[in-house]
Amino acid sequence: MSMIVALAFLKVLLYLTAVALAVAAVHEVGHATAAVFCGHRIVGVRISWTGLSVRHEHPNPSLVNRMIITASGPGLGLLSALVCYLGGQSQIVPMFMAFEAVNLFWPTPATDGYRLLQAFREWRKGR
Repeated sequence: MSMIVALAFLKVLLYLTAVALAVAAVHEVGHATAAVFCGHRIVGVRISWTGLSVRHEHPNPSLVNRMIITASGPGLGLLSALVCYLGGQSQIVPMFMAFEAVNLFWPTPATDGYRLLQAFREWRKGR
C-alpha cells in the first residue's frame, strides 16, 4: 500500500513540476515577444532554482519599452489562464493565477511587480 501512495505522490509532484515549468515558460515567452517587438535582441535564457528568465539587450531602452516588456510576462500568463479556463482546462488555472499573483505583488527586486513600480516611480519623477 505504501508503494502505491509513494508512486501516486511522485506522479502528482511530477505533474505539478511540469505545469509550473510550462507556466513559467509562457510567462517568459510574453517578455521575449514584447522585447523583440520593442527592438531588443534576445541574448539568452537563464534557468535557475528561482525559475526561468529571458535575457535581452538594447543600446538605449526607453522607459515605455521597459514597462511594456515587464508587463507582457504577467499579461500573457493571465491571458493563458483565461484561455485554459475557457478551454476546459480549469485545473491549470490556479497555477497560472498563483504564479502571476506572486510575481506581481511580492515586493522583491526580482519580480515584475517591483520592476513595474520602479518604472512608474521613474516616470512620475520625469513628469
